[in-house]
Amino acid sequence: MKIRKMRKTEKQVFLKMEKKELYPWLSIRALEDRLWEKALPYILEVDGSIIGGVVWEEYDVFPNGKSIIDLAAIFILNSFRGQGYGKKLFEKSLALAKESLNAIAIHIETVGQEAFYRKVLPSDYVEMTINVGGTMVTFFAANITGL
Repeated sequence: MKIRKMRKTEKQVFLKMEKKELYPWLSIRALEDRLWEKALPYILEVDGSIIGGVVWEEYDVFPNGKSIIDLAAIFILNSFRGQGYGKKLFEKSLALAKESLNAIAIHIETVGQEAFYRKVLPSDYVEMTINVGGTMVTFFAANITGL
């Protein structure tokens, strides 16, 4: 298993996988426009095949140069789920993004994946669920200075 920064040549493969696993209602173009301005995309390879990916983005920057980062997307191909790959991808990519973006906290919003984040976040996370136009959206925030 290998987690590494995505190469530009892998961008279209990544976008197609992200569309299939996370955003089937969005076009590839919409995903590309939404994602790649200040994004840090990482991929997960197993035996030379890409089986998952994650995108971290800078969410906010403070005057001291420290930042809050946002988990824009994380996915594992369906046939590889339930084997711990998501947790490993989350933890390793968070460490890389934290260092790269001088991050002190993370922000996550999700629909339906709350259990995953409760497992992988530091124990002092904050969670809030609100009704957004009929959809229950859960927000997480966590201090990552101790990681």
